[in-house]
Amino acid sequence: MPEKRGYILIARAIEESALWRDDPHTIKLFLWLVLNAHHDRSPKKYDGFEVQRGELVTSLAKISEKCEWFEQKGTRAWSRAKVCRMLEKLGRQGRIKLIADTYGTHIRLCNYESYQDPKWYKADNDETVADNSETVADNSETVADNSETVARIYNNVKHGKNEKKKDFRPTSDEVRLSTLLFDLIRQRKSNLRKPNIQKWSVHIDRLIRLDKRSPPQIEAVIRWSQADDFWQNNILSTEKLRTQIDRLELQMQQKPKPKAKTPKTCHRMGCRKMGTAWAKDSTDQVYWMCDEHKHKGATLA
Repeated sequence: MPEKRGYILIARAIEESALWRDDPHTIKLFLWLVLNAHHDRSPKKYDGFEVQRGELVTSLAKISEKCEWFEQKGTRAWSRAKVCRMLEKLGRQGRIKLIADTYGTHIRLCNYESYQDPKWYKADNDETVADNSETVADNSETVADNSETVARIYNNVKHGKNEKKKDFRPTSDEVRLSTLLFDLIRQRKSNLRKPNIQKWSVHIDRLIRLDKRSPPQIEAVIRWSQADDFWQNNILSTEKLRTQIDRLELQMQQKPKPKAKTPKTCHRMGCRKMGTAWAKDSTDQVYWMCDEHKHKGATLA
C-alpha cells in the first residue's frame, strides 16, 4: 500500500559529512527538521506572514516533545537549552538559518531545493554539484545572523516565550494543582495576594508534558512540601516547585525521622518508677528520672 505521507530525499554522501560524525542527537534533529519542513511549492500563508518551501515554524518545546525517546523503561526528552545549542551548531555548519521574527522559532533549511530535487542526484550532474558547493559557501554569511538569532531564542527560553499560550480550563489538572498550592500557602498567610493561576498552570503543564510527572505525583509533592518546615517557605509558586521537583522527590523518599523514645524507668539505683523528666549528670549525659528523684538533684547512679 502506498505511503500517503510522502517521502524525503537523503544523499548517501551524508555519511561523509561532519553531521554524520557528530553527536547522534544533532542528526536526529536535522532529519526531524527535514521531515517537517513545508514541502509544497506554494507558500503556506498565515495571518501576517508566509512559510516558504523548506521552512517551518515551531517551538523549542514542540521539538523536544516530538523527538523524545525511550531509555531504561522511561521516556527522555531534550531540554530547550540543548535544542538551542543543536540549532546553533546546525547554523554554524550552514545547514539551517534561523529567521528572526515574532512567530516562534522560524527555521529555513539551506539548499532544501537542491537536495530535495531528484534531478540533483543524477550521476553525471557534476555541474550541479559544483554549483551547490558555491551555494554552501554562500551559507557562511548566514552564520553571523544565526548567532544573533540564537541569542534571541535563548532569551525566549529563559522567559518561556517560545511556547504557544494556552488557556487552561478551571476543571483541568493544571488549574486544580495550581489552586491547591495557593490554598495550602494561604492557610499560613490569610492575606496572601492571589497569583495569576493561568501563569501558574503553565509550569504545572510543563511538569506533566515535559518532565513526565503525573498529576497524582505532583499533588503528593505539593502536599508534602507544604507540610515540611523547611520547604513550605521555599515553594511559594509552581515555577519554584518545578525547579526543585527532583530534590523534593528525593527527600520524600528518605526515611522519616525517628520518633522520640518512650520514657524508661527512673535511672536512680533501686527505683522502679517510670521516668517523667530528663536529668543530666556531671558529664551532661541525659537520663530519665521519676517525679520523686528529679527534684532532689542528687548524684545519679
